[in-house]
Amino acid sequence: MGTLGYTGNLDAAMPRQKRNVLFGPGELTRGILDELRTAAEPLASRDIARAILSVREYDPATEAPKQSIRGE
Repeated sequence: MGTLGYTGNLDAAMPRQKRNVLFGPGELTRGILDELRTAAEPLASRDIARAILSVREYDPATEAPKQSIRGE
């Protein structure tokens, strides 16, 4: 931004947002692939998401996952 002539403090203008991390590294990809492997028919993305969240016992009302997909 300095190249464009901005002289203000970028950190003050745009503070970092806190991330709500629901899945560990590679965990979501593993869950998607597991669901696709066990499916008897093609699945819509919404169906895959519901299946992964149900395995994880995720409660959207509280946004607090109760267990890991890996069972940890």
